[in-house]
Amino acid sequence: MSDCEDDPAVFSSDTLPSDLRFMATVANGYIGTRVYGDVMHINGVYNGENGDCCRADVPSTVNVRLTVPGESSLKETFTLNTRTGMFCFNTETQDFKVTQQIFAHRTKVHLVVLTITLERLTISKEQFTVQIKSSFVPHSQNIDFVNGPDFMGARYIYGQTLTPEVKGAARQSVHMIVMPLSESLTLLPKEQRNSWEFLTAVADTEEQVKECFVEGQTLIQLNQLYSSHVAAW
Repeated sequence: MSDCEDDPAVFSSDTLPSDLRFMATVANGYIGTRVYGDVMHINGVYNGENGDCCRADVPSTVNVRLTVPGESSLKETFTLNTRTGMFCFNTETQDFKVTQQIFAHRTKVHLVVLTITLERLTISKEQFTVQIKSSFVPHSQNIDFVNGPDFMGARYIYGQTLTPEVKGAARQSVHMIVMPLSESLTLLPKEQRNSWEFLTAVADTEEQVKECFVEGQTLIQLNQLYSSHVAAW
């Protein structure tokens, strides 16, 4: 992405907008979020009746900030690539590069992905650690989420909207499976580069959300989660 300065479809900056309304968005027609925002929205999922109706807030699992302990002068770049439907945050020290990518999968539309990559830029063999701060909380002002049993080592929550759009209609259901985030990630002295992928699946039934999560995990194992998204975009 560093080679795309002249591409009109790629927007890069070394700062983020002070007005949160102008933050980049990632979406795929089913689910979307404003990067570094607290909520995601699902197509067709609303809460409230008549004039009080609004898109139901779903807690964002990709509102994640990365910091490098002990480093005060970092080179940072924030990029929205509309050719790949992806937001990317890069930060560099003298010896290391950190890349954070966020996207809503183009064809596996029930999947939202966070990828973190640590890369060594020099022949240094030092251990390198980044701290991770996630703002995810399993609560919503529009959906009565409760915890279900963990699934494949991931957190499972589900709930219904509080108020249907039409009086007497059924409330809408939302099911989420969220891979847990570590508080930090470390590039070991023997490693030149390493990547970690954190997957969220969202659907309106338990059966579907589990199927989608398994499908996403399979793509991770095949190293095709990122490439299949980019190819489809």
